Amino acid sequence: MEIEKYSQHFPASIPVGSDADHYRLSTRHCATAVDALAIRDEEIAFIDGNLGYVLATIESIDDLTQAYPVYEKDADPGVATGNLSIRLPSSVKVQSIENTLSDLGYRITRIPGYAPHSAWLAPDNGDAAASLNGIGLLLEQIQPDHLEAQLLRIRSNR
Repeated sequence: MEIEKYSQHFPASIPVGSDADHYRLSTRHCATAVDALAIRDEEIAFIDGNLGYVLATIESIDDLTQAYPVYEKDADPGVATGNLSIRLPSSVKVQSIENTLSDLGYRITRIPGYAPHSAWLAPDNGDAAASLNGIGLLLEQIQPDHLEAQLLRIRSNR
């Protein structure tokens, strides 16, 4: 795949962490999704439950639908899954804005019992690019206290 096509498909940067640090889209790497049990020890991998992501060069991917974006800050890479963490003012329950979230292309996947004003969101259509590209609109329409993209870090062997 051409780097330019990849770069146009995903946002140039995303907010990560409580300080909303912005990680920049890698111009060298992307990731592909695989079964976590199929990952070999020598592969650079990112794990999320049963799903794993293996680091690849952008040029080695034929189709954007196979690619997950890799973002970096100070040579610290991570795979953006398209899932988002949102926190509203403590007086607003996330479920009260569920229809608005749905209209924006997101679904609630988990609300912590101890924090009904917070939730994990996933893209309705499973498209990480659409989810990440929608962050600006989500910030504008919902105006949450905090919003950040899930960024998986490299797996390390113990």
